[in-house]
Amino acid sequence: MKIELAGNISLSVVARRVIVERAFRKLQRFQDVVDSVTITFDDVNGPKGGNDLRCQMVARLRGLPAVVVAKMGASVSETLCAIESVQTAITKLVSKRNQRGKRQARPDELVSD
Repeated sequence: MKIELAGNISLSVVARRVIVERAFRKLQRFQDVVDSVTITFDDVNGPKGGNDLRCQMVARLRGLPAVVVAKMGASVSETLCAIESVQTAITKLVSKRNQRGKRQARPDELVSD
């Protein structure tokens, strides 16, 4: 699983490492499903200030639709709840896929010879 950081916010090397490690810890159980995750931090309003920092996460999955989550906040740490939202969304998608695979045939779907 590849995790990339992007955006127009400058982050220290330590902050970048912490963010990547946190995302990896939260998503590592999905390593067989997740190809890559891109985390983008953008200052939406520029120097105006306020709750204008956006964290967008895009998780590209094997055999499933991509998961896209965006959170707004005043700081990077406020917007990092996007990681938990991505984790929840992936859990739901994988669960739905697994349930479809385990679905039992109804009696009216059985083919008789």
